[in-house]
This record gives sequence, structure tokens and C-alpha cells, in this order.
Amino acid sequence: MDADASAEVVIRGEADGHEAAGGSAADGKARRPRPGKALSWIGPAIALLLIALSLGRFLHGAGRGSSSADDSVTGPASAQVGLAGTGSQDIAALDAATRARPDDPHAWQQLGSASLRDAIRTLDPASYERATSALQRARQLAPTDPTNDVLQGTLALSLHHFDQALGFGQAALGRRPDNVEALGVVVDAQVELGRYDEAQATLQRMLDQRPSLPALSRASYQRELRGDLDGALVAMVQAEVAGGGTTAVGPSDTAGAFDVATIVSLQGDILWQSGRVDEAARRYDEALRLSPDLPGAVIGLARTEAVAGRTTDAIDRLDRLVRKVPLPAAATLLGDLQAGLGRSADAARNYELVRLTYRLQQASGAAVDLEQALFEADHGGEPQATLGLAASAYSARKTIYAADALAWARHRAGDDAGAIAALSEAGRLGTKDPLLHYHAAAALTAVGQVDAAKVELRQSIDANPWFTFSPAVRAEAAALADQLGIDTPSWRNHR
Repeated sequence: MDADASAEVVIRGEADGHEAAGGSAADGKARRPRPGKALSWIGPAIALLLIALSLGRFLHGAGRGSSSADDSVTGPASAQVGLAGTGSQDIAALDAATRARPDDPHAWQQLGSASLRDAIRTLDPASYERATSALQRARQLAPTDPTNDVLQGTLALSLHHFDQALGFGQAALGRRPDNVEALGVVVDAQVELGRYDEAQATLQRMLDQRPSLPALSRASYQRELRGDLDGALVAMVQAEVAGGGTTAVGPSDTAGAFDVATIVSLQGDILWQSGRVDEAARRYDEALRLSPDLPGAVIGLARTEAVAGRTTDAIDRLDRLVRKVPLPAAATLLGDLQAGLGRSADAARNYELVRLTYRLQQASGAAVDLEQALFEADHGGEPQATLGLAASAYSARKTIYAADALAWARHRAGDDAGAIAALSEAGRLGTKDPLLHYHAAAALTAVGQVDAAKVELRQSIDANPWFTFSPAVRAEAAALADQLGIDTPSWRNHR
């Protein structure tokens, strides 16, 4: 489906006259819902679902040279509303409520929801176990409640069990066809299974029903996947407006500020991917004003500091984050920047932290083959083992990023003919991710398709000339550019 078709995702929702998305996001005159009302229809215990940002933004951060928000927060961004303010005291209180009311399914739903938020934030296997047990108990007490399907679907998404998540989401829709929360679970699962046309159709149902922050942020990702970055940014600004906007919330409004900050940070990611580094930095700064230490914004701002030559500032910023939570995308970028300054021992420690964290995620029941494969392909992993991870990931989820991981792992293993076969799948949507095109250029060069390789590498540079700011890929990219006769002055000698 082309970019024009993806634009219909938002346009139709607006044409129906819903005020949450009314007006032009670009001209700043969109009608704003009253503060606190934009998400007032969300039921208790499922508010964590409805930031509704695409899984893809969070699953591929390390593999894209840490170019997206953060793959290591294992769930979709849609599972991260309410991360702010969820702590041990909150969970202890909810646990006490289940002991006081052991036959109340709502109490178990709340405990499961809070435990899942905590698990996503901390990667603690015990939190996942607590979430799983609480949600199973809630289902025993209320087997036909679609809230249980939605919550268990979100848990499955957070563990990258997308077939299961799709089943839960569809079950919830079977019980209540107008369940917007269930539509969100289904959209995310379909995207991460590579069923992009189905996901777009499901998303249109969400938009037709309620073009609010959850649906609009997902619409943004649909546009981004299809190469329409300008349209993706417009939709994400509309999502910000639908969520109350940055003028309607502030740091004192913890939950609302976190939601809007996440949207603003993702606007930064889109701007970064478009090569608009200074604008991206301003969005990340704004996100951190609203929600200090928001991981995606910390990582994004560190990227912009690195390309501005403030590598030490970027390292310090990432080190503070990694010391709090060992997020693989943050630790990967931290190690890459340290390696670029010759701090090889520090870099090695952070790369080992990435590997340890992936093992921790696996212990929690998460499937992280894709993320591991992309990390190992650029950080010294054994080629055949890396290829096995990528093949396993692609078998489970036929996405463009799984196809890219498979192609890149094949290239690393010396199978460039096999890499070329996977590249056509990776490029099927016209996505403008610079690393997708760089990987294609490297494999095409290896098989002698020089003209096609030049086109791919030029697309990477035109999209974002800073895509190789990470030392993990810069030397190889510079050598490839030399081989193809393409000038790259903006990053060749950058430190």
C-alpha cells in the first residue's frame, strides 16, 4: 500500500468530525480537548494500554544503531502509559487490596496492570510473574470480561508473543466489537507479525470510532512505515493535541505528562530519522521537561549531542540512565560512543550488559531473537549464531525489520545471495529508515550490483546524513562510500 493510501488512515477519521483530531496539526490551530478529558473514557486497570504508540518504534532501537526510542522496554509503547508513578508502594497497596478482596476481579486486574508496568520499566522477571499470576486470577474470577483479554494481550505484546496477543485481542473484540482497547492490541500484533494491510484496516476501525491519541499515534507509525515521514509527524502532532498538548499538562500532572512526553519524544524520533537534528533535540528537551528521565527522550537527546560533537555529554547522560535501568538500546549506544573515543574497556562492559539484559528478558519469557541478532551482527557476534537468531526471528514474525535482520545476518555470514532475497521483503513498504538502505547497499555491493547499491546508499544519506554517527557502523559505511564513489562529508571524520 502506498503513502497516499496510508494518509487515508488519518484523513477519514477527521472527516467524520471528531473534535479530538479536528483542525490542522501543522498550523497549530487544532481544537484542543479539555485537559484531563482526552482519555477520560479509558477504563480503570487498562490505562497502560492506550498511549498506543507502535511496537516497531520500541523493538528495533539497538538494531537501528539506537536510532529509535528503546527496544529494551520489552513492551509496546502502548503498554507504557502509567509507568510514571508506579512503584513498590503502589504495587504493595494493590497487592493488599487483592488480599482484602480475593474474589474481586477488578482488584486483580489493577495489580496485574501495575505489575506489568513495573516489569516493562525494570525488566524484573518477578514483576512479570506477578503480572501473569494476577491476570490469570482475574480471568478465573471473570472469564468473559474483555478487560482480561486486553490485559493478557498487552502482556503477550510486552513479551513479543504476537500470535498470542492477536488471539487475545480478537477474543476481546468477539466479546465487544467496539472495544477500542482491543483494537489497539490487534493493530500492534498485526504490525509485529508483518500483516501490514490487516493492521491498517484494523486501525481505520479505531480512527472511525475514536480518532484519539491511541489511534493517531498508531496512524503515525503506519505512515512512517510507508515512507511518509512528513505525514507521520503531522499525525503524531495530532496525537499530542488529542492527549491534551504540552500546554495542557506539566510535570506536576505525572500521568498526563508522561503520556504527552512519550508522544513528543516520538516526534523527535521522526525528526531525527528525517535528518532534522536540531528540531529533534528540541522535541527531546521538551519531552524531558514533561517527564524527566523518559528513556526514549534521553537516548534521543544523547544522539543529537553526539552528532553535535558533545560526545562526553552524551556518554554522561546515557550512563546515568543505564545505571538506573539497563536498557539495551541505551547501553548499546553508550558502548558505541565509548568505543568511538577509544574507551574499549568501558564499551566492552556495556556490550556485555546488553547481552546480560537480553538473557534477563529471556528469563522473563520474552522473545528477543530479533534484537539480539541485530546487536550481535554489529558487535562481534559469531556469524552463524547470529544468523540462527535472525532466522528464528523471521520465522516468528514476517516484518520488514525481521527481514532486514535476516538479510544483514546473511551478509555477515557471507551469504550475500541469500541477503539479496531477504532485502526485497525488507523494502516492500518503501520505509525510509536509513539503516535498511545501508544494509541493502552493502549486500548489493557484495554481489556486484553497484548501481543499485549506489541508489540505496544515497537514500540513506539523503534521509539522514547522520545515520552512521555510531562508531559501530561508521568505519564500514565510510569504506563502502569510498568503494561506491559517494561523498559523505557530514559524518566521515565526526567524533
